[in-house]
Amino acid sequence: MLEITIFLIIVALAALFLSLKKKGKEETREGLVKGGRMLWKMAPLLTLAFLLTGFLKVLLPPEAINVFIGEEAGWRGVVLGVIAGVAVASPPYAIFPIISLLYEKGASLSVAVAFIISWSVANAATLAFEIPIMGYKFSVLRVSLTISIPFIAALIIGLR
Repeated sequence: MLEITIFLIIVALAALFLSLKKKGKEETREGLVKGGRMLWKMAPLLTLAFLLTGFLKVLLPPEAINVFIGEEAGWRGVVLGVIAGVAVASPPYAIFPIISLLYEKGASLSVAVAFIISWSVANAATLAFEIPIMGYKFSVLRVSLTISIPFIAALIIGLR
């Protein structure tokens, strides 16, 4: 976590200096103000996502996680992970802390990876935008092809 934070600070500082050099103080200040406004809008959502993760950490019994999505769940756990990944319509800042918590509490690596992959490549929420823009045929074909990826990943990781 610390390494990526340091990397992002370096990138942000480089972007700041580049903006000052190429665009000047006024446009750089404008960019900082826009970024600050975005942070102000996102702060409540980030706070709620982390609070939810904290509550789940306390409320979810490890035994239930192990039975449904742990190592002993096998393919049933992977299928549940894929279904959840397709069904859950949440942004990354909510999904990653939750799946990290589930993994920490006993979800298998296969389930965690299957969930993240299905959430990113076949999430049902995107279909509401995709179908009108790309068409039904395209969307069905894309989902039909990509939905196999989480299962292939589970096979590669290996179910124990």
